[in-house]
Amino acid sequence: MRTSITAIVCLMISLLSCGGGSSTKQPPPPPVQFYLPLAVGNTWTYACSHNGGNITDTVTQTVTVNGQQTFAMQMQFPNGPPQTMLLANDAQGNTTFYGYLVDGTPMPVTPAPYISANPIAGQQFNYPAPDGSTVNRIFKSFTVTNPTALGVFNVAVYNEGGLPAYGYTVAKGLTEQDHNYPQFDCTVSSIQLH
Repeated sequence: MRTSITAIVCLMISLLSCGGGSSTKQPPPPPVQFYLPLAVGNTWTYACSHNGGNITDTVTQTVTVNGQQTFAMQMQFPNGPPQTMLLANDAQGNTTFYGYLVDGTPMPVTPAPYISANPIAGQQFNYPAPDGSTVNRIFKSFTVTNPTALGVFNVAVYNEGGLPAYGYTVAKGLTEQDHNYPQFDCTVSSIQLH
């Protein structure tokens, strides 16, 4: 009998020392959602009011700037020549501006925050303009777009030069642009993400 009690006590101790943990694994954290998804081939097309026609923004290629992989985002405007910005997202969901691509040549700048994963009203996101001046960029508010061909989107609005300029939607990208506000209101008509 003493051997049986000893065996039972040993069995109970070994079971308790296992920790009683579950054999199921914790699900991985959800992937980071970006206000501006960056991948080669991502394309946004917009219909612009007041005879602004259609414009398209496209991520054309990757470009390494001072050891950092960036994405070249070529932007068209209803009232000026196109411009290619060099941008990169980080693991927290923020987007940083690294410079311009001019005639195929990278023109690096001191990296500057461009879009925040968690912006605060009044937060500044100034960055260098191609001519060396500064683009005064500020996070204004969260709101909704004007009606677009794809519906109405929740957006984080960034003003440039004191006027509404760009509205970003999480996981969709740039869904509304204003150029020479209110002259050209450009609302997204198609999105292609890779």
